[in-house]
Amino acid sequence: MIPAMQWMVRGVVAVGGLLILGYLAFDIAVNGRMSGSFTVLLMIGILVVPALMRVRTELALFDGHGRLAALRQVAGSVEVEGTEMEVRNRTGKALIFWFPVLLLDGLVVLVIIGQARIGAWAGMISSTVLLGVLMYATVRRLQPGPILILNERGITFVRLGVHLTWRQVQAVRLKPVVRPHLILGGSETVLCFAPHDVERVRREMRPLPRLLTSVARNWYGTPLAIFDAPLDSAAEEIAAMAERYSGRDDMAHDIR
Repeated sequence: MIPAMQWMVRGVVAVGGLLILGYLAFDIAVNGRMSGSFTVLLMIGILVVPALMRVRTELALFDGHGRLAALRQVAGSVEVEGTEMEVRNRTGKALIFWFPVLLLDGLVVLVIIGQARIGAWAGMISSTVLLGVLMYATVRRLQPGPILILNERGITFVRLGVHLTWRQVQAVRLKPVVRPHLILGGSETVLCFAPHDVERVRREMRPLPRLLTSVARNWYGTPLAIFDAPLDSAAEEIAAMAERYSGRDDMAHDIR
């Protein structure tokens, strides 16, 4: 029941966002600019969307505290020698989860169109650069394929180009999402892998992923922080299997 309610709330927010974006596009097409009504719609979004997300967050946390212990028992009976666990991004779930980011991309496009109509070329160039960075981040988040690979040798963060042996992993923590991310919805669980040497991990990353993960480091204490909502495996399952592959029963901590 609770997961269904989560996706229902996200669906309502997604439809509302599309309506707002369509209205703004119509406003620009007719008036050549975004009128004062944009401010009203923005204020409604600021007030209503976080409130809906907060209700859904409390429901998700109420349902989630016992799952790690239960999945530890299941993982303990799994034979892992010579096997690996591949955690993949599911495009359909990712599209809904990251929908607010897609709305932001669309809003920046509308801003660029508005700037072009009034001849604000300097602003248009800056907005275009911003759009390029946003689109790169969006494509990475929506792209199907493996995100994590776990086996007895360690864990690989496929899209970051980082591999850690289990000795290099200090802990795996299940954390609640920080307040600026509440608008994203999802299970509100962030899977955080804490390495012993954070700077070495950052040096292994390519420049742009290093820049993008600096936000995760500031908010979650590690650059290796992953939302579990778009994944094909739950955070608790991944954490339990990390303990199983590493042979460390005290690696995972649920601090939601």
